[in-house]
Amino acid sequence: MPTNKQPSFSYRITRTKRKSVALYVREQDVEVRAPHFVGNREINDWVNSKSDWIEQRLQQQLQKSHQRPKIQHNSTLLFMGVERTIKIIAGKNQVIEDHEQLIIHSRTPDNSEKNQALIERWLKNEAQQYIDTRCIELAKTMEINQQISAIKYRKTRSKWGHCTSTGILQFNWLIIMAPVEVIDYLLIHELSHLTHMNHSKQFWQRVAEFCPQYRQHKKWLNEQGHRITL
Repeated sequence: MPTNKQPSFSYRITRTKRKSVALYVREQDVEVRAPHFVGNREINDWVNSKSDWIEQRLQQQLQKSHQRPKIQHNSTLLFMGVERTIKIIAGKNQVIEDHEQLIIHSRTPDNSEKNQALIERWLKNEAQQYIDTRCIELAKTMEINQQISAIKYRKTRSKWGHCTSTGILQFNWLIIMAPVEVIDYLLIHELSHLTHMNHSKQFWQRVAEFCPQYRQHKKWLNEQGHRITL
C-alpha cells in the first residue's frame, strides 16, 4: 500500500525527458531522475520502496570515504600494493621511498595542499617510469608493440585506462598505487583493445590469454579502487 512517510535521508528530484524513474546514489547524494509526468507523491512512494537499498549504499559509500587515503604524518598510502607509512619532515621538496615509508620532505610541512601536490607529482613520475617500461614488455609478449603510437597519463575520476583506434594508450597514473598484478591486468586490458576495440567475447578471451586471473584483478579495482584515489 502506498505511503506518504518521508524517508530518513534527503533526496532531490531532477526532471528530464526520460520515460522512467531512475535512482543515483553517489558520495552521500541521492538523486531521482524522473519524467515530468510522474508526480512527487508517486516518486516518494517509489523511493520509500527502495529505502533499504539506499541506506545500504549510503553506508557503503561513507565507509569507503573513511578508507580513502589522507596525506598526513603517520597516515598510510598504498604504493604498488604495499601499504607505506607517510612521514612528513621539513626539508627541500622531494619524496623518498624508504622501505615501508614514504618520506615527504617539504619546505612547508604544515601545508596539506602542498604536501599532497608533492606526493602526487612523485606518484605520477613513478607511474610513468614503471608503466612505460612494463607496457612495452607486455606489448612485445602480445606481439602488438608496433601498434602503440603513444603512452599518456591523466588523473581521471571514472576511468583507469583508455585506448584509441590510433594506438594511443592513456592511463590514470594513480594505478601505480595498486598491486603489480592489478597494474598488469589494466595494461593487458588496454593493450587488448589494440586488437579488439570493444568488450566482446573475443576481447575477454584475449585478456584471459595473457592475464588468466583477470576477473580477480578486475574485482579488486571495483572493490578497492577508492583506496587508490587522491
